[in-house]
Amino acid sequence: MKNPTLLTLLNQGCTIIFPCGYSLHGDIRNFYIECSTEFGPDGLWDLSKEGLIKALNDVKKHEKDNYQIL
Repeated sequence: MKNPTLLTLLNQGCTIIFPCGYSLHGDIRNFYIECSTEFGPDGLWDLSKEGLIKALNDVKKHEKDNYQIL
């Protein structure tokens, strides 16, 4: 695999941790993307392209809410 996409990695059961502390984990047994913050679980999305888009929107919201530059 030359350049795996995020969805490919999640479909293999990988966990992706972003610099803001938010993480996405591919739950291949239940076909979900498990979203978490540094404080614990934050929700689930379907392990699909649409679910990944929603999960990445959660990452952006977490970054904006917790790391705004004043």
